[in-house]
This record gives sequence, C-alpha cells and structure tokens, in this order.
Amino acid sequence: MELAPGKHRRQDPRRYYKAMMRRFRNVLATGVSAVLGLASSDTPAPPAIAPGGIVNSASRLPATLRGGAIARGARFTIPGVRLGPEAGAHGSESDPPARLADVSVRIRQGDVTAEAGLLSVSATRVDAWLPPSAPLGDAQLTVTYQGRTSEPYPLTIVRSSVGFFSSETAPGALEAAKQAPSAAPGDTVTLWSTGLGDATPDLFVGGTPAEAVHAAAAACCKGVEQIEFRIPAGAPQGCFVPVQARTRDDRPSNAVPIAVHAPGQACRDEVDWFRDSVEHAA
Repeated sequence: MELAPGKHRRQDPRRYYKAMMRRFRNVLATGVSAVLGLASSDTPAPPAIAPGGIVNSASRLPATLRGGAIARGARFTIPGVRLGPEAGAHGSESDPPARLADVSVRIRQGDVTAEAGLLSVSATRVDAWLPPSAPLGDAQLTVTYQGRTSEPYPLTIVRSSVGFFSSETAPGALEAAKQAPSAAPGDTVTLWSTGLGDATPDLFVGGTPAEAVHAAAAACCKGVEQIEFRIPAGAPQGCFVPVQARTRDDRPSNAVPIAVHAPGQACRDEVDWFRDSVEHAA
C-alpha cells in the first residue's frame, strides 16, 4: 500500500536498533583506537642495540672477523640508542656492578643466564665486562633500561679472543697503555689487553715470534691483562712495527705498533733511509 505524499514510512524498530548498535560500535572502536594510539605515543621506545655493533673494547674488531668474538672475562662495548641515561654514569673499575643507573645487561643461552658487569652507561653506549660464568657458544644479549628491554642481540662467546688497547681505546685508569712502547732487541716490553682468558697467546713482533711471553691480570682494571715479552733479535726495526697475538684456536688480535730500534739509537723507518739517500744524491 502506497503512503500519501509527504508522509514517511514508519521505520522498523529492529532495523533502527541494529543501525544504532552499528554506529555505537564504530564510535567505540574509533575512540579506543585513538586512546591506544595516544597511550602508545607516550610510552618510550625500548633500548636498541646497533646492528653488528658489539665489539671487544680494546680491538674494536667486528664480529664478522674471527678475532671479533667476545671472550669470557673481556671488556666489551655496546653501541646503540636509548641504552641508558643521557648524562651517563660510571661503575667501579675493580668491581663493576650488574646494575648501574637503572641499566642492566643480560646474556642468555637457553636456561643459562649471566649478568654483565657495567663499567659505564649512557644513552648511546654501554661499556661492560663479561663474567667467566657467561655461557660459551652462541648466545643472546639484551640491554634493559628503566624496565624496557631491547631485542635480543646474537653474540658468540669464546674462551679467548685477545684485543690490545691503544691510545684511542685504553680506559682512563690505564694511562700507560696510551703510549706506544719503544725498545731494542732483547728489551722487555709491556702491552695491555682484554679477552686473553686463562691461556698465554702466541705473540709476534713484525711477524717474528716474541720471547719470554708472560701475562697476568692488571691491578687497575677489571678484565685488563698485562702482557710482557722480550723483543727477539730477528725482529724488524722501525717506528711502527706491528705486534699481534694469536690464541691457541687461531683467533688473531688487532695489531698495535711499537718502535724497535738499535740499542742507544732512535727508531728509523724505511722511508727515513730512502729520504736520506735522496738527499745524499742531491
């Protein structure tokens, strides 16, 4: 039956109710999404470790190299963002704490976990010490700051992987490591390292095996070793002769330069001899 002009069809109550419920659900969903979006924008993001960034604090060798694995007892560096407070904080050199300025670093392998000792923490960098209890092999490392935890970072842990400190990487408490040694064949030289473990490495001076190699823990700093050796008679001479260590499982360290010279003389590089000969010819 047709309605008279100007009149409207009376709406079915059931259809009206369903339409109102649909509108209510849409409005509710929109409101909840807005509230959740607002809440998430106010929640700080968790710490983030730089990809491929964790390195031995002395050598800084990348993990892609065989010498870049982190050893038990080594000092290591974690770069990233939101890792800790902007101002930064320093822990004890002799007994680094497991928690510093609300930052902690955990190493996990299955059900086995270990807490790293914290030497210093900041928003972009954490310097830590790996305890001897850390599990060997492939593990995962996380950084937690103010209750927020980073994504797990894959880490390879070994018994020994040596890194030599240099003027750029030596900690402040290790001033002696910031000076390159100078010695003649037969003299004893001291270098500082981290990651040596409980084994004495093979040491090479310009490719020639060093003599009387002796290593011991340094008194100043956790995870630092003092390595003494004698310059062999056949070592090459120069102002930048490389010294490198190699562990028993064939993991090479970084190379650090020392000056090797004749007794009572200053060091001279091959370029000095070449320059002198040119000057003579002139």
